[in-house]
Amino acid sequence: MLHEKSPRAIFTVWAIIVGLFAPIVILFVPITITQSFFYDPTQIVVLAPSKNHLLLTVGFVFIIATLLLLAFKRSKHTYLASALLVSAAIGFFTFSTLSYVIIHPEYITVRDYLDKQQYAMEDFEAVIYEYGLDEPGQYQFITKAGEAVIIQDSPQLHFEKRSAIYKTALAHDLTFEERPMQEE
Repeated sequence: MLHEKSPRAIFTVWAIIVGLFAPIVILFVPITITQSFFYDPTQIVVLAPSKNHLLLTVGFVFIIATLLLLAFKRSKHTYLASALLVSAAIGFFTFSTLSYVIIHPEYITVRDYLDKQQYAMEDFEAVIYEYGLDEPGQYQFITKAGEAVIIQDSPQLHFEKRSAIYKTALAHDLTFEERPMQEE
């Protein structure tokens, strides 16, 4: 009896282990998935929106909550709640892989969960890069219809990628403007 491991200890230790490894997974998995599945050498950049990281975070919170719930009480109700939490976590993990943004010299693709929009570069009339002092900037691709496709700045958009966006805008006769972010 003294050498048996208690279920409470096992579930608690697993919750701690998942909690320690979750930040690494949350940081790298969305970028790795978009680079692995949607990469094409002709593209300028493939971006994973920050909402993918948020969805993974919620999924891991549900997994940790499930493990802690099972650590403190095990009954029919907690098993049902655990099954629901794990199902929700799997749903959040799945949805965290569905969003991406592709900037290609000929088009821009914005995929948001179940909605996918693709714009040809000829559909745009201007590209505006708004940079912030204390916050990340954003690219606004303004269509001829007046619609704005907003792409948040990212560490993946380093100097070489920004230069490629600028050259693409010039190649398609789009006006390119760089300005400070407007205060709201």
